[in-house]
Amino acid sequence: MFRDMMPMVYGNDGSAGRTLRAFVGAILLLVLANLLGCSPGEDSATRLERAQTLEAAGDVRAAAFELRRILQDDPDHAQARFGLGRLNVLAARGDAAQRELRRALELGIPGDEVMPWLIDALLIQERFADALSEVSSLLSADNASTARWLLRRVEANLGLGRYDELSTDLDAIADYGVEQARVWMAQAQFANHQGDSAAALNLARKAARADPDDPRTAFTHGWLALRQALFQEAESALLESTRAARARANDSDLTRANLLLVEARLGQGKTSEAEAVIVELESLLGDIPELSYLKGLVAYRQGNFGVARDSLRDTLQRRPEHHQARLLAGGTAFALNEYEEASRQLRRYLAVVPSNDAARRLLAAAQARLGRHGDAMAVLEPLRAGGQDAESVALLAMIGRSATVSGEFETAESAFREALAASPGDPALRGDLARLHAAQGRYDEAIDQLSALVREGDAAAELFLVRTLVASGNVALALSQARALAERSPDRPEWHTLVGLIQLQQGERTQGRASLINALNVDDAYLPALLALGRLGLEEGNQASAERYFNAVLRIEPRHGLAMLGLAESAVRRGDVSTAESWLQRAVEANPDAVLPRLWLSRFHAQSGNADAAISTAREAVAASPRDPRALGLLAELQARNGDLDGAADTYGMLINVVPDDLTGRLALAGIAAQQGREGEARQHINAALEVAPRDLRVLEQAGRVELILGQVDASLAYARQARESYPSSPVGWMLEADALVSAGRHEQARDAYARAHRVLPASLSARRLAQMAERAGDERQALEVLQDWLETSPQDVSAMLNLAMLHQRHGRRNEAEVLYGQVLTFDPDQVAALNNLAWLYHERQDSRALEMARKAYELQPGAATSHTYGWMLVESGDVASGLSLIESAAEAAPIPEVRYRLAVALTRAGDDPRARQVLGQLLGEHAQFQQRTEAEALYRSLQ
Repeated sequence: MFRDMMPMVYGNDGSAGRTLRAFVGAILLLVLANLLGCSPGEDSATRLERAQTLEAAGDVRAAAFELRRILQDDPDHAQARFGLGRLNVLAARGDAAQRELRRALELGIPGDEVMPWLIDALLIQERFADALSEVSSLLSADNASTARWLLRRVEANLGLGRYDELSTDLDAIADYGVEQARVWMAQAQFANHQGDSAAALNLARKAARADPDDPRTAFTHGWLALRQALFQEAESALLESTRAARARANDSDLTRANLLLVEARLGQGKTSEAEAVIVELESLLGDIPELSYLKGLVAYRQGNFGVARDSLRDTLQRRPEHHQARLLAGGTAFALNEYEEASRQLRRYLAVVPSNDAARRLLAAAQARLGRHGDAMAVLEPLRAGGQDAESVALLAMIGRSATVSGEFETAESAFREALAASPGDPALRGDLARLHAAQGRYDEAIDQLSALVREGDAAAELFLVRTLVASGNVALALSQARALAERSPDRPEWHTLVGLIQLQQGERTQGRASLINALNVDDAYLPALLALGRLGLEEGNQASAERYFNAVLRIEPRHGLAMLGLAESAVRRGDVSTAESWLQRAVEANPDAVLPRLWLSRFHAQSGNADAAISTAREAVAASPRDPRALGLLAELQARNGDLDGAADTYGMLINVVPDDLTGRLALAGIAAQQGREGEARQHINAALEVAPRDLRVLEQAGRVELILGQVDASLAYARQARESYPSSPVGWMLEADALVSAGRHEQARDAYARAHRVLPASLSARRLAQMAERAGDERQALEVLQDWLETSPQDVSAMLNLAMLHQRHGRRNEAEVLYGQVLTFDPDQVAALNNLAWLYHERQDSRALEMARKAYELQPGAATSHTYGWMLVESGDVASGLSLIESAAEAAPIPEVRYRLAVALTRAGDDPRARQVLGQLLGEHAQFQQRTEAEALYRSLQ
């Protein structure tokens, strides 16, 4: 009886086949016999009948329990083995089903009954090749059941991705009525592969209606609906899948449907309900990677991108092949502005799923944000064959704009041209192309393009046309057009502002101010006019006016960075350093993602002598915008200035990776490599710079200086000659030649070259170098005249003033030297050389200020010179121990006779005569002449 009833109870109607891997193992069955009403001693037939009744009532677990009880008493009960195997297929326990079904065959159950279920067990385990092998044997031997074997062959080929082999079989089974739901499911999968998602979803709907008790059909219906963003339909289908899976004790399909249910609910904004499913799954399954992914998905939908990143990172660490997690990790990194990480994740995702156009566009956008516009264009290449859709056109426009800003003009033009090919006549794209041409200096083309847009009524083009006319040098026409616009639209503050800015550029400050005030009369909250008037106040030295306008901006927009920077600059001009620093800090805090405030603050720290703070702030600017040339250039400059040549080289390397033709970075790298003895690398950078700008004066000068560092005087002189000939009105060539001649010991020729440089363009450096050469040649008069003449025209040049003071001091004019050192300290109270030298002069005339001045110089800049001065004055004041320690360090760093003599004196005062004799003996033996030789000989004799 049981065998006759099996087709009805365990009907082979499409509900048994499983083609997807079980997600988790089965939950342990804990059903007690007394709860089922079983009594000891019942025979197998009674239990078999009870199993049939329980299955009919939907209690699959209890039915399976009854069958197991039969097998405990009778392991060779064929019908129980067969029934348990079929139940395991329904519960998606493929391995257990396979064992029971093979045993049922051995016990005599006919193959035509067992084999469909056995093949289904192989499909559940994704053993598709084994399933195909079994089907092939059956097809050759059983023509009467061809349709059911062809159906399973279709399912195995779908599992193996052999889509080319499906069409014939699908046609053959199209009207196979016994397992029609499974046929429609196979057709749905094939339609989905072919890209016909609508047909796939309709077939899945038919399958689900035909067999509502199969969790697989309901799950596939939900999955396809979810792919088409039909979230409510997806949720309904997945809930049906969970119901059917529970009825079959199919824990793996239940889990899988619940996991997808989370996404369906998130799509409808049902976040709390989605989270409830996750909590339920977590209590059942524990901490599995799929749940980490879903937590990341929930966090992403809620905008908690940091939480999402951490959850997805955990998922990918444990399941690197989780492609959806990798895609979402890329999107999360993009949302966090972590474009390098976004690019890395999206590239790995597209390597596996290259057909995802949305992921491809997101990767292109990340590349563009990183300034890699050529790479962005390459990423989009696969999308071009089918024409550009609206999203791609927008992305191309964004790449073009970004590439324009970064100077990658060829890439920008390519992007704009492609976008215009897809969207011809688009005024925004045509305006972008005109801006590109203006940025390239192709003003005629830009003006023609903008003029055409203006004729078509494009108001945005009018503004940029005026700006382009200004840039092209046609300021008169620009002003005329701007005035015409202002007269035509007197209620537009931007036109009055534009007129004012052009007038200010022409030096017409009164008229420019009036035009800007006209803009404010139209709109007293128009920020560009307020900012322009603030800048005008700074330029005119009217700090009160500047601050009034900048504060007006902040009342309208309290976080406006440019206004805060303007107030900082005003405070600097007033000498209020603390207020300036406060405004700069506020600008940084108010605009955490902006680079400019950090650049200003970094320069402020550098000018204040706080090198560590300057470098730290520059690093923050680079972190905020890793590919910003301004931030990279400043950080590298500060690192080099602070002696960190390796760090500077790394940062300059980053700069030229961003802007390969950046001359500043190339030339700086050449200089660093030369200083570190890497001759080949230094010349490589120079050659790269020469390729970009072979006649650029900066390149010629640095090339000559690199050769000078490398000891190649003739090569340096050749570059100097080229600079002189190419730029006869510049002193650079003469200065380079003079420095090279000094290096070669040709001082008289160097003196003449410095003089020529100073005649071409008088400057502080040429005046100081010429004075040094004149003094070296014994021409003190020329040295004095050069420095004094220069200071008459530049009375605040501290460097020249210091040089003149030292010249007076060396030649015994102490009073003149004291006066000049005092003037230096008026301009720069922390000028170490002036403090140190003035301390000596005070000490020589027993002025009590000497010790304090020497201490300050030492504390500002500990070194051989300041240690010697401060140490000697401590010795002279009676603090011999402290002074001796300083003089010893000075003698070690700079073992010149004067310092060694004073070391010997300090040693005698400290009572260490033997060591003093040793120092003096070595000094007198090594130096036949020095200023203190007579005193040193006398002291040495006294210590015999």
